[in-house]
Amino acid sequence: MTGVTIAAPTDSAQSASWEGAAAAVAVVVSTHNRGALLDGLLGALEAQDHRDTEVVVADNGSSDDTWQLLTARCARTPMRLRALRLPFHDGPGVPRNTCIAEARAELIAFTDDDCLPTPHWLSALTAAFDAGTAIVQGRTLPEPGGWGGPWGRTLTVTSPSGLYETANLAARRAAILEVGGFAGQRLLSGRAFGEDVVLGSAIARTGGFRFAADAVVHHRVMAGNYRDFLDERRRLAGFPMLVREVPELRQRAFLRLFLSRRTASADLAVAAATAVVVADLLTLSPWPSLIGLAMLPWVAALSQDAKARPGRGRASRAAQLGWADVVGFGALLAGSIRARRLLL
Repeated sequence: MTGVTIAAPTDSAQSASWEGAAAAVAVVVSTHNRGALLDGLLGALEAQDHRDTEVVVADNGSSDDTWQLLTARCARTPMRLRALRLPFHDGPGVPRNTCIAEARAELIAFTDDDCLPTPHWLSALTAAFDAGTAIVQGRTLPEPGGWGGPWGRTLTVTSPSGLYETANLAARRAAILEVGGFAGQRLLSGRAFGEDVVLGSAIARTGGFRFAADAVVHHRVMAGNYRDFLDERRRLAGFPMLVREVPELRQRAFLRLFLSRRTASADLAVAAATAVVVADLLTLSPWPSLIGLAMLPWVAALSQDAKARPGRGRASRAAQLGWADVVGFGALLAGSIRARRLLL
């Protein structure tokens, strides 16, 4: 693991079946204060129809009962499971690197503690590798029947995103080590951001990439509130920095300038609203009405989005979503200035 940033475990545990020959694939998970979710994930991994598997889980400095749950699982599980207790690291990169160092398989699969892999997941993910493939991404869908309220959070990946989300990803061990593993330094503090994009892009530049649509992981629908939603919009400030680190993401940007069609319509609306105020002050009638037409695509998008978020009237929800888009615009603008990469 030369050149890869890893941590020294303060404790470890393993199942009785861990010893022996290396497995064909190792599943790597970093978890922090998600003890309530671990049983679901580990149960889903035990149910995999790919039997030649080992699992390595890093407890990234949890303060809840995560470590106790992991050691108890090691004592009773039939699968090859190794658990590592680590000092807290800001982000999952170093814990994942440490798990990779402990794993023995040549294929490394990643999923997260808020995920529920379907039983055929690993079989389909590993089957997508051929001699020219270094990294494979699977399909991620919201947990069936999940509901986290009007501001709930989940993940959907139904085609190659260019973001290499570790909810459902696998790569050759040699390819991971060749690019230096996950970065030890973070683009943003707090919840995971960008580590998987940087790693996956680096591997895909020199190794082949495939998308395995039949390798399905269900992502839990996590409860959230409006404040959480606004916090996520503020974290858009990291995307210009991500474009700086991974220039090929520029090709996926809408018109190579906007993060998405939604941010483009919001930006156009902000510009139109500003122009309306200026035109009104300068008494340039009928320009305010004409400029206001530029806001219609954004208003339509807000109305459609508000419909899917029950609990308040559509106008009230649309106003909340509109403010969130303005917050996102400010975050992207600030991030663009810091990164010296324009992305709106």
